[in-house]
Amino acid sequence: MKEDKSLIAYFAIVLKLLIYGSSSLFTRGLLSNTDVLDVISLRFLLSAIIFLFLNIFGVIRLDLRSKDYKSLLLCSIFEPVLYFVFETLGISMSSTIVVAVIMALSPISATVVSVIFLKEKIATIQTCCLLLGISGVLIIVTFTNRGADSSGATLLGILFMLLAVISDSMYAAFSRKSSKQFGPLEISCFSAFLGCIVFNSANVTRHIFTGTIHTYFKPLLLPQNLVGFVFLSVLSSIVAVSLGNFALSRLQIYIQWRC
Repeated sequence: MKEDKSLIAYFAIVLKLLIYGSSSLFTRGLLSNTDVLDVISLRFLLSAIIFLFLNIFGVIRLDLRSKDYKSLLLCSIFEPVLYFVFETLGISMSSTIVVAVIMALSPISATVVSVIFLKEKIATIQTCCLLLGISGVLIIVTFTNRGADSSGATLLGILFMLLAVISDSMYAAFSRKSSKQFGPLEISCFSAFLGCIVFNSANVTRHIFTGTIHTYFKPLLLPQNLVGFVFLSVLSSIVAVSLGNFALSRLQIYIQWRC
């Protein structure tokens, strides 16, 4: 029975990664005619609305009474809020290859976080591989940066990407911790609502100051954006995130990134 659950968790990881891999294509398409903050805020707004309907029809119930919701709150703060902020800033200030290399640090960051916060144990061979991975990333970033602009903006971009990787790992740790009291859909629901509140508050403020509040929902009305927003809000923000939370409740953190 335990092996069957593990196999399902591995399948959930693979499906999540497939969705995430495809989401970049839809994100790129949306960004061709829509501001990045509009994409993020409307994406989580749609996700929150869908979760609201799921709650109304009894598919999901988010009950914080008599539960330790602190880990759930921290989980949602690290991702989507901090992760999306750091990732967006990092990508805008770094070259594509530097972003890709730093994102390769995710397995290392995830393993360190799992050991420190969840007290999970890793084998000696895994520790050696982590050290080897860190060395490789440092070497690649060093040689890559020689041919790039070495100004403060590039260094700041690297810092933001590192913070994004750490935020993603912290999210995984607190998601795994929250899974003891909350289901995968509950964790995803809470994250979606917090992301909706934070990003839409920032976006509404921006539109008010720029005098474009009347165009707030315009990106949703463009036919070419419909598929992209549906994919990001439903498959990426709900399905993929819930699959990841499900896998985290059954497998150690570093296993997900190793896959």
